[in-house]
Amino acid sequence: VPEPMTDVPLTRCPDIMSFHFSLDRIFGESYEFAGEKHPFWELVYVDSGELDVTAGQTELVVGQGKLILHPPNEFHRFMVTRDHSSLFVTGFESDSPELFRLCKGSIPLNHVEKRLLSSLCRESEQCYGPAMDSANLIQLCPQANAPIASIQMIRLYLEQLFILLLRDEQQQRIAGTQNGFITDAQNQENLFRQIVSFMGMHLDGGLSFETIRAQFNMSATSLKNLFAGQAGMGVIEYYQRMRIDEARRLLRIGTMNITQTAEHLGYSSIHTFSRQFRRLMGLSPTNYLKSIHYIPI
Repeated sequence: VPEPMTDVPLTRCPDIMSFHFSLDRIFGESYEFAGEKHPFWELVYVDSGELDVTAGQTELVVGQGKLILHPPNEFHRFMVTRDHSSLFVTGFESDSPELFRLCKGSIPLNHVEKRLLSSLCRESEQCYGPAMDSANLIQLCPQANAPIASIQMIRLYLEQLFILLLRDEQQQRIAGTQNGFITDAQNQENLFRQIVSFMGMHLDGGLSFETIRAQFNMSATSLKNLFAGQAGMGVIEYYQRMRIDEARRLLRIGTMNITQTAEHLGYSSIHTFSRQFRRLMGLSPTNYLKSIHYIPI
């Protein structure tokens, strides 16, 4: 019997305590915000460029198309690391405990979520006027000519955005993986290390891209992006380099000759091994052994 459907217990976002939006404002490189903390939530979205962010005790990079959510009373600051960076920042109150599930680092937005954020910005400008950037602003007041129910629309846009982000996070938990929702630099590094460790236990050539992807329950795109960001190369290229590094180690300690090393690492022939070795090392296995002054018999 299927379980009854339940609503996500997301509290309505009540009064907007502060609202800063600057999607049309350009920040120069090295602009630095010294930091603050306050008793309400703050959402920071990077429309273009890149930020170095401090959130409590965590430091991370928030790139274009990603947001970070600061909970109440968390000290946070940022520095712009790329010229022509533009940001969208909003502060709001909410009693929803669900929002803490989104406070794990930077979150990439899909095109639907970006449209919601754009609508939120546009509605806020119509409600409150031109973009503001005042850290001392406690309560915003709607303009006299603000559209009817504009504050309610702002709340609705925020609620929709958070519900979609919570659904994204829920799907990742159900899948038992961080794929596509890798939250910050530390989590990316940890996942990368786990995969590299797995590769290191299977240097006999038995791994394929699909095998690795399935083992970590990741999408192909997420796996490719992870290695591009962490290693600057493709997954299989990294794996092949690990195998050749192991070959170098085995040849250096002298426990195996070239043919035995090739067989141990699962190469189909000595010629295939030599070709791969030369491609990555720039010299043949034989010349490599000569270079370290040792040729096993």
